[in-house]
Amino acid sequence: MITKLIVLHKLRSIASIFVVFTTVHAVGRMPATAADRVFLRTPSGLGESRVVGNVEEFTGDQLVLRHPSGRQQTFKSDRVLRVESDRSAPHQLARASFHRHRYQESLEEYSKALRIEKRKWVQRQQLAKITWCYRNLGQFEQASASFLALYRSDTTTQHFSAIPLVWGGRPPDVAVERRAATLLADAKQPAGQLIGASWLLTTAKRPEALQMLRSLTNATDARIIFLAEAQTWRTQLATLTDADVIRMQTRVEAMPQAIRGGPYFLLGTAQALRGQPARAALAFLRIPINFPEDRTLAAQALLATGSELETINRPGEARGLYREIIVDYADTPMAATAQGRFAARSPSNADNATSDKNSSDKRNTEKKKH
Repeated sequence: MITKLIVLHKLRSIASIFVVFTTVHAVGRMPATAADRVFLRTPSGLGESRVVGNVEEFTGDQLVLRHPSGRQQTFKSDRVLRVESDRSAPHQLARASFHRHRYQESLEEYSKALRIEKRKWVQRQQLAKITWCYRNLGQFEQASASFLALYRSDTTTQHFSAIPLVWGGRPPDVAVERRAATLLADAKQPAGQLIGASWLLTTAKRPEALQMLRSLTNATDARIIFLAEAQTWRTQLATLTDADVIRMQTRVEAMPQAIRGGPYFLLGTAQALRGQPARAALAFLRIPINFPEDRTLAAQALLATGSELETINRPGEARGLYREIIVDYADTPMAATAQGRFAARSPSNADNATSDKNSSDKRNTEKKKH
């Protein structure tokens, strides 16, 4: 299973290169048409159909389409596979930069696109991408503001996975801690309270953060309930039993697919701590495969996967993942650690270590003779 996931991850990486190529070459030559193209899953779930018209609204709950005849039709959002629609030049440039991981450039272009875009449903898509740009640039305060603007516009949003929560890493700096405390105190924004509690969990305000996370299990949004519960696991990892870890996995698999990224990281961490390296590697690998937008978490997960693969004596595959971090995640803090591990485990170092051991054994033998 681990080998299959590694192969799948490599195929996804190749596919992402193709997406970059096609996106870059499409910039500036999008045909100007008045109609949107909506691709729907057929009732059988085995195929797709297409309808054409003007998308008037698209939320996490439904898509509203106005046909050329003037007739209005509504579709459940879970039937919508994709929507092809005209985008402004800044939007197209932003998308190309995003796929190239040039987040500052992408942020600037998406911000331009947002200012000129009139369609609310497209604005929400842009806000989601802006949030991911801020997250991948490490700008928490701005990420929280853009996400909450998105959530206020559509509480059923399909982009809830963009919520900037903490799943590992260092405590926040003073400015971020101050902003998190403000969010924690705002009872009108449960999504903001979840963000604030997440960032305060490693600070002196941990008791208040934990209390808030427990109270959010009564929220009206099931995604907030699931993620609030998962955030509490961060304080329990060292004391979990095997039975606890099994229950944790059951809870993760009960969550909506889109929000499982961070919880999978905690599950993998718990399994690693319980001496279950193969299971931990599987949990970690799901993150870069299924949740690549969160580059920092994906790089952390690949690094953790490498450690677990080494534990089960699969050093070659571990080195392959370290190499991938060095090349594809050079913009993340994990690249330096991966570089050190890759160099330390190179065949030449292994040969040198073997040679040193043989020389040492030979010297010891000579000493015994004398």
